[in-house]
Amino acid sequence: MNITPEQAEQVIRYLTGPAKVEEAARMLGVPLSRFREDWTKGRRDSEHGEDTPEAQLYLQAMAARSRCLAVLRSDADAAAGTREASDKLALARELEQDAGPLVEDDDDLRKRSPDLRVIDLLESDDLTPGERADLRAEHEAWTRACLAIFATVLEVEARRREGRAA
Repeated sequence: MNITPEQAEQVIRYLTGPAKVEEAARMLGVPLSRFREDWTKGRRDSEHGEDTPEAQLYLQAMAARSRCLAVLRSDADAAAGTREASDKLALARELEQDAGPLVEDDDDLRKRSPDLRVIDLLESDDLTPGERADLRAEHEAWTRACLAIFATVLEVEARRREGRAA
């Protein structure tokens, strides 16, 4: 792991604070690239059920974030109808969106997502023109089917809401 156990403990304290993940890394004074490596490895390891120091850091950080959000919501509830309540809820919403440093750069995501794997293959030089045309046509048909399913789900949910409202 790139950060020391003491620094990992401090990250947990910062995230309980509340601080965003990258802010916690900066407050540690650790190069962001080193922290990013531990964070993304921890996320990946924890998702695969591996018990590594990085996974423990990630899981403890997510638990700290959850505690912070619970406190913010509780405080907002206690101050309902005030500016303080709306500020705390706004902060909670912002922190909920904080997934950590460059999670979208997770290479493993490209391997896990069938859609991204197809796109990567279409953009590679590994296909003949005929294979590329066939794969592109199948991908377009699959995308249309997924969008049709999504539209149907939205229609069903709207009908259910209308039924409950009546």
